Amino acid sequence: MATIRVFRHAEGMHNRFVEFRKARDPDLTEEGRQQCRGFAPEFPYMGKVTHLVSSPMRRAINSTLLVCAPVSTRQKIILLPELTEAGLRVSSFGSDPSGLLREFGDKVDLNAVPKQWNRLDPSSQFAYGLEQIEARTAAAREWLMELALAAGEGSHVVVMTHGQTAHSVTDDFEGVTPLKCTCDWHGNLEYRSYRFDFASRKMVETPESRTRRGMAPANTLDEAAKKEIKDVLRRRILERTPEIHELYEAYKL
Repeated sequence: MATIRVFRHAEGMHNRFVEFRKARDPDLTEEGRQQCRGFAPEFPYMGKVTHLVSSPMRRAINSTLLVCAPVSTRQKIILLPELTEAGLRVSSFGSDPSGLLREFGDKVDLNAVPKQWNRLDPSSQFAYGLEQIEARTAAAREWLMELALAAGEGSHVVVMTHGQTAHSVTDDFEGVTPLKCTCDWHGNLEYRSYRFDFASRKMVETPESRTRRGMAPANTLDEAAKKEIKDVLRRRILERTPEIHELYEAYKL
């Protein structure tokens, strides 16, 4: 059975410097790059990695290139736009595919990235909106399940994405409190490992991953509690959507 290692990217410029929150698709800080270089030798599964998948945001792509350098030198990173950020600032807006191609060249596979994926008007499937966010994170989960089926036994897939997106793609909200609903997947290069339960089409965190994180052997968040968290998140997205659409109109390139 394939194992999916879901990462949050290393430190981005917008995470450290307030002014970069108004910059479209900011890169990693130098500290973020060092985090990646330091992490790479310590990642115990590097020799087993068979697939690299990333959000098309530059901070995620560069995190993948640096963390998985032994792998990324011999195979392309598949860019999956459904893994993109769903944030509240300009720094959450992605780059034009042609710009990504110029910057990363044959290091990335852009076949799944539509030409205008970074145009985030309200009608776009990649816009900030409840329907769009839920649809694309569900699509990402289905895409990863198909990859896991095709990749076969013993495959290891590295997925580089963003904190809130990681929660939604895995449908794992353990650790998120209903009142605050803050992301619990915010550490630089924090990762969790999953396998698919193909019968239920769900991602299940592996016992090894939970032990490494100091968690109980099995997820203790029941469906009622998860629904409460997701309902609060949905309301927040609905409340913020008009603000994000106005922000895009003001800053779009």
